[in-house]
Amino acid sequence: MPTAIDEYNTIKLIGKGCYSIGAFGNVFQVKNKTTNEIRAMKIISKENVKNIESFSREISTLRKLDHPSIIKIIEYFQDNDNFYIISEYCEGGELFDLIVKEKRLHETLAATIMKQLVSAIAYCHNLNIMHRL
Repeated sequence: MPTAIDEYNTIKLIGKGCYSIGAFGNVFQVKNKTTNEIRAMKIISKENVKNIESFSREISTLRKLDHPSIIKIIEYFQDNDNFYIISEYCEGGELFDLIVKEKRLHETLAATIMKQLVSAIAYCHNLNIMHRL
């Protein structure tokens, strides 16, 4: 069975943080060795996952989502030590960083962002999925 390392070349580290059910991990920009597509790969140590069953259920749910404002999970791998989540790669950084940099957003941009956000939440709620902290 192929692994994430077999399928992808790492380009650079693009983030560190908390993901899914309190699990910490790193996010890398990667390139598919076969298709040359640029993706994001979250690597989450199994040691940091408090409940593997809940984590796996969450990944299964997220893989089913298909909405233009929700990052699509492309593939999912695991080995003895880590989970590898391959998703779309989105350039541009975090919304928070944009707000800090710009100090204020133009009304048209703010309205567009809010429309995308509310649309994604409505999509999830229609599937009986809710966001939680």
